[in-house]
Amino acid sequence: MHFNPTLDVLDSFPTIKIAVAYKDKETGEELPSFPASIGQLENVEVVYHEMEGWNKPTTAAKTYYDLPKQARAYVQFIEEFVGAKIKWIGTGPDRDAMVFRGDF
Repeated sequence: MHFNPTLDVLDSFPTIKIAVAYKDKETGEELPSFPASIGQLENVEVVYHEMEGWNKPTTAAKTYYDLPKQARAYVQFIEEFVGAKIKWIGTGPDRDAMVFRGDF
């Protein structure tokens, strides 16, 4: 399985917040998955993992190592969190604004 993120939409954020879990507000217990109902969703809080943003455009990147180190750290976190390698990374709205990552 492969996951393909688009980085350019995050280029201007000083901090990137990634939702990693949902926690019941009353019990403090983490839910095993996304809340199944609106009622349950109203009684949870989102648990975020925060990462440093890169605050620079990724649109000119042609290789994975052209990306800012914070963007590469974001990609690596997503890979570990979802358990899937990222092969293609979008860097802009154009069809060819992609970085191919075949180093795995």
